[in-house]
Amino acid sequence: MNRIRFNSKTPNTTIIFLQADALFNQGKYLESIPVYQQALGVKPNDAYATNQIQEAERREKENQLMKLNRNIKNSYRSSKEI
Repeated sequence: MNRIRFNSKTPNTTIIFLQADALFNQGKYLESIPVYQQALGVKPNDAYATNQIQEAERREKENQLMKLNRNIKNSYRSSKEI
């Protein structure tokens, strides 16, 4: 596995974006949002960070709806078994 090496010359924004993207790519959408917001603090109006926050929020809502739907289906199945 290739590892990215950081040194004192690595821009802070690069490190922040890599951390945020890592969380996002692991499906940790809620955790990625404050890191993207941190990037916006360093680089205001960054389109990528803004878009990733919006996408993370969208995906988190989608995940919550899928969980709710599963719970409803499971409750329905359980009630039919009684």
